Amino acid sequence: MTRRSVIRNLESRDVAPWRRWFVLGIFAAFSIAVFARAFELQVLDRDFLQAEGDKRAVRTLELAAHRGAITDRIGEPLALSAPTESIWVTPATLLEKPEYIAPLAKLIGESPVSFKNYLQARKNRYFVYVGQRNGFE
Repeated sequence: MTRRSVIRNLESRDVAPWRRWFVLGIFAAFSIAVFARAFELQVLDRDFLQAEGDKRAVRTLELAAHRGAITDRIGEPLALSAPTESIWVTPATLLEKPEYIAPLAKLIGESPVSFKNYLQARKNRYFVYVGQRNGFE
């Protein structure tokens, strides 16, 4: 059988035209169903699906972290962190409320007058450490 005879034989077959339309109809129906479902999910149910996705993916989780030790290659510590408690103030804000100066001065072990003078000398700064204590008691 030569190539031409095979092609002629295939062309001479009379395939029922309803089969072609049936297969094309199935493909068309499937395509329409897929596009309709895609439209429904992406346009009509978008807010619901976005909320469902956020429930599964968007979370806020607070992790308490501390600084690690710096060690040499055999594991001996080179630098360690020690927890501290610090007190800082904004001098201008604290000077506007003088009733807080005496209790804070007592807390850090200063006299109220010297503490007020300390704040007056630094009233243009936005941030000043006034006390620091090592360790948590």
